[in-house]
Amino acid sequence: MAQKKQPAKAEDLQKAIVESVYLQSMGMKVQKISDGYIVNMPAGEKTRGWQGTTARSAVSMEQPFITWGHKAIDSLLEEMTDRLQAYGSCVRRLSVPLAEGEAVSYLVATEQGPVQVTSYEMLSQVKPAQIPLTEAEIEKAQRQLSQLVAEEERHYRQRAQVAQVNEECARIQRDLVRYVAIALLEKTGEEFAQQAIRELEDHPRKTYKTLKLPLKMQAYRNRTLFTVSYTGGEVYITTTPVLNGAAVALCHRASAKLAKHKKKKEQTCRDLIDYLQNMDRNGRRG
Repeated sequence: MAQKKQPAKAEDLQKAIVESVYLQSMGMKVQKISDGYIVNMPAGEKTRGWQGTTARSAVSMEQPFITWGHKAIDSLLEEMTDRLQAYGSCVRRLSVPLAEGEAVSYLVATEQGPVQVTSYEMLSQVKPAQIPLTEAEIEKAQRQLSQLVAEEERHYRQRAQVAQVNEECARIQRDLVRYVAIALLEKTGEEFAQQAIRELEDHPRKTYKTLKLPLKMQAYRNRTLFTVSYTGGEVYITTTPVLNGAAVALCHRASAKLAKHKKKKEQTCRDLIDYLQNMDRNGRRG
């Protein structure tokens, strides 16, 4: 089933020009500004010089907006089209459909044999020759492009899977620190949050003890950076200075966030514990 082709937008044209290695090799200069780019293309042997911008705020008579209808851009596109047509059977556009858009390459006939061009960087190394491409060469190049795309997609999937695993591990460590922070606040027995935090900071050794964790952490025992034990149907952890320090730092951040709704000196331990517990239901808040 053929894919529906989406119309090209002005942004697509601008991106192609600004990032064009070919045009840069011809002397094009690109200046980044706050909301876009200013492009300056010097005159060449066969081309006129021109200026343009992708930023509406920088548009002027001398520096028009880069889009279709821009005389220099239309001339450039016409020139590139003429070059392709001039070689006719010696250049073939190949493509592989993707979930969004397509992967494209050009098979170019040269004196040394067909070359598949997959990037602008390769253009300077390719010298087209007036040698018609054969169907066998085209089919072989199409297979190679399909294999290249499949390999790229495999790498992308692998990277996505690794990123997902890393994010899951990070979430587990965040949960562990949060649950330790809650348990430490409860252990102090203080009524107000700031008093509890000071108690944890002033008497750190007093807090190096075994803490009870939510039962759900039992499933992550082998995935945390600190040892979590499961005994008698309960989940425990023996805290360390590093873990305690992270938990106290989290208490400070949570208290600062909570201060938008309730002054720090008025925050109770219960307020801060509720805030930390709600991070589980409402996503990361600290």
